[in-house]
Amino acid sequence: MRAPFLLPIWLIACTDPVADPYAGEAVKDDSKADASELAVFVDATWQGRLITTSSWNDEATVEAQLFYTVGQLNGMKSVGRIDKAEVTDIVKTMVDGRVQITYTAKLLVAWGKRDAVPDTIPLKLPLDVSSAGQSAFASKYGVKCVDFSAHDVTSGSMFYYYRPARSGCVIDPADVHTALATVSPSPIQTTGKFPEYHKVWEDGRLEVVAIFGKYKSGVTSNGDAGISAYNRFSTAIKTELAPHPVVSIPATVPTSPGVGVPDIEYTATLPDGKLVHVTALLTDDIRSALMQPVFRARYEALTTRADYIAYNGHA
Repeated sequence: MRAPFLLPIWLIACTDPVADPYAGEAVKDDSKADASELAVFVDATWQGRLITTSSWNDEATVEAQLFYTVGQLNGMKSVGRIDKAEVTDIVKTMVDGRVQITYTAKLLVAWGKRDAVPDTIPLKLPLDVSSAGQSAFASKYGVKCVDFSAHDVTSGSMFYYYRPARSGCVIDPADVHTALATVSPSPIQTTGKFPEYHKVWEDGRLEVVAIFGKYKSGVTSNGDAGISAYNRFSTAIKTELAPHPVVSIPATVPTSPGVGVPDIEYTATLPDGKLVHVTALLTDDIRSALMQPVFRARYEALTTRADYIAYNGHA
């Protein structure tokens, strides 16, 4: 049975684990769920504090603040697994008529700079996570403290675009809880043999599924970054497979297929008889697409036995 994988992973020679706590092959074995070609896995731990108007579910209230690590870590070429965050030592008190919660958080982070893992990561998290507080925070800092590509920033998207380290961003210390997260090697950092590249061709086929989300939902122009990437990918695949007999669906694919041709399949037979099958899909965004029964059925049929699956677009 073939082993599907999402990202190719380099095999890196082992070094002294005592001298380098992050040493080891950058691969995984079948018992572990995370792997990355570029990142090293670390645990970031810090003491948190927030205020709000009320909190019926303290874990969910804390999670609202943790979401603001997304943009900050993205700005550091990294990403955290909030769904795997461990929140402990929660203490809820009343301060000046408002709810204050303190806690300890441990967040699994894929640190994107393998050769430059820090001892600490500075974090600036909005102190007031009430609905009104988050709206005020987005209004106050949604221009100068967000990614340069940010658009239509609201309290619902501020966490994603948030870049407190951006040049020109000045945040009032009273508006944030500043923490210095300590960094340690994560036990999920792996030393196995995965992906199993030898299994990719075990059935004589290479199945690729590449999904592209638009930069901005609803647009139709080829100038949109997501649509442009989809068009470039289609051209690149045609060029790569051109030396071999290629069949496409549809039979004729425009140079810039865009929204007019959002579902393309390329099938090529290599000289040794092996088959390459590439499917490219264009959608507004993956979340809304997967809520559509037709797209979801198409996605599930394609990816169940795919060797390589890639999503390019907003998360």
